[in-house]
Amino acid sequence: MKKEITFLVLFIAVLIFVFISHAGPAYSAGNKVKVAALLDLSGHYSQFGKETRQAMELGLEETKNIEVHFFDTKGDLKTADQRLTEVIAQGDYQVVVTLASWITNGLAAKIQSNHMLQMAVGSAVFNHADQKNCVRFTGDVRREIQYLTNYLKKYNKVAVMYFDNDYGISWNSALKSALKNKLVKSVAYNDADTVFTDPLQAIRAVEPDALVLISTREAVQIVKQASAIPIRSAMFGARPTLTNPLLAEPAASGLMFSYPDLDETLPIFAAFKNKYGYRMSAFGAEGYDLITSLDRFCSREKANKSLFANYANRTYDGALGRIQFNQNAQADYNYAIFVIKNNSWEKRK
Repeated sequence: MKKEITFLVLFIAVLIFVFISHAGPAYSAGNKVKVAALLDLSGHYSQFGKETRQAMELGLEETKNIEVHFFDTKGDLKTADQRLTEVIAQGDYQVVVTLASWITNGLAAKIQSNHMLQMAVGSAVFNHADQKNCVRFTGDVRREIQYLTNYLKKYNKVAVMYFDNDYGISWNSALKSALKNKLVKSVAYNDADTVFTDPLQAIRAVEPDALVLISTREAVQIVKQASAIPIRSAMFGARPTLTNPLLAEPAASGLMFSYPDLDETLPIFAAFKNKYGYRMSAFGAEGYDLITSLDRFCSREKANKSLFANYANRTYDGALGRIQFNQNAQADYNYAIFVIKNNSWEKRK
């Protein structure tokens, strides 16, 4: 009897071994999720694109399930559309990553019609969430603005300078709605401008208590030129206002800005700093969380609708903190107010 039991156990063990051997790993070399990352790697917003890529690459070191190819959009929608056409022609990508609101919006329909999942970073304004085909890691502008306006309401006269694109226009509109008659001046500019004398003089003329910069890398020039005029208003910014050149500018000390409340206790932040020599920002956090969450949520079924469904109404604890994805897979997480101090930034108490 004992021999029969022993033989049966060995037989079952052999069957299991044969099954596993033939089944192979869940993700063989030919069964990875293939991702095309369309990022600004050389244009006006290249700091953000390069950091996103760096963080994504660190995330890829933690998984063998995902393959990513990077394409340079130069921050331009037309160029991004050309890169997307190249991706579609190859025919074997399941996911397309987009960066910047105008690019994420501009490519949404084309990505969906070609049955790929869109994953968006650095895109606080998105108008196609109801397509249910885009997992967005950027908190919506309407959410972030709540944190900033709570501070701005302390001031009697607020002025705004904003870059003239989807993101800047949406911020300006939201600030007008929230601040009402306290917003005394709004001035638009082209994000490629380098001289801001005229808009700053228009701002100075209304003598605001607070000046809000809906800006990106040009913020460092605005701050320097405002200091020279001088404009002594309290200065505020939003998420993309924070750049490494701004941190190095003495005139930017004291500038406050709304920002995701990142979980900087995670090892990825130290690993990023050790490898690249600077502190990882929200753009890096989005790129890292994109890779690690995709690794956790992806399965053998790689159709865009199936991948999307894995994110809808789910939570994920990552570098951005606790992310709550809604029914349209749009991320929400906590924000806070930070201040530039000693060439770095810290949470305002």
